[in-house]
Amino acid sequence: MVDFIVSHPFLDYSIRIFAALLCGSILGLERKIRMHAVGIRTLVLICISSALLSIISVELSKFGNIRGDPTRIAAGVITGIGFVGGGTIIKEGFNIRGITTAAVIFADSGIGLTCGAALYYPAFLTMALILITLFVSEKIEHKLIPQGSTKVVSLEFTDEDIDEKQIEQVFKKNDIIIFDTDLEYSPDEKIVVSYIVKVPSKLDPLTLAKDFSGIPKIKNCKVSKK
Repeated sequence: MVDFIVSHPFLDYSIRIFAALLCGSILGLERKIRMHAVGIRTLVLICISSALLSIISVELSKFGNIRGDPTRIAAGVITGIGFVGGGTIIKEGFNIRGITTAAVIFADSGIGLTCGAALYYPAFLTMALILITLFVSEKIEHKLIPQGSTKVVSLEFTDEDIDEKQIEQVFKKNDIIIFDTDLEYSPDEKIVVSYIVKVPSKLDPLTLAKDFSGIPKIKNCKVSKK
C-alpha cells in the first residue's frame, strides 16, 4: 500500500494535503466552539499551506544541484507564523486574551509541516494531545485555580478618615485579591482611592457595591475595567 502511494506522487501529495486539512479543521472547530476569532478557515489555510511548503522543502532536497538549504523553508514558516499568532493576542486593560489561540496557530503550522513530510503518526498524535490538553486542562484549572479578571474598584470618600481594615474585610469576604492602590485627591476635597484587584468571575458587582455601602464615609463605589 505504501509503495503504491509513493509510486503515485499525485496521490501521495493529495493524502498529505488532505491530512493537513483534516487536522486544521478539527483544531479550527475547537477554537470556534469556544467563540474565538480564529476559526476553521484560518487554521485550515495555515495547516494546508504549511503542508504545501513542507512538500516543496522535501522535494527540493531530493535535487542535488539546488544551491542552499531547501529545508530552510520549514524554518521560514515557523518564523512567519509568529506574525499571525501575534495578531490574535489582545490586551484588554490588565487582561490579556488570545495567547492560547496563538499557541494553537503555531502548533497548527507545525502539524501542517509534519503532514507535508508524510509523517502522519506524529501529526495525528500531536493533534490528539493538543485537543486533550485544551479540553482537559481547562477543567482542571477551573477546579484548582480560581478564575477571574483584573478590574479597578474606585471608592469615593467624604473625608480623609478612611477605615482601611473595613475595606480589606469586604475584599477578603468576596475573595478579591488587591494588586495595587492609587489615591486621588482634588482641591474640592474629593478623595478617591482606586484598587487594582483580581475579581472572581462569579462575583456580582452589585453585591460588592452593597457591601461597601455599609461602610461609613464611602460616598460612591465603581467597578470597571481599566
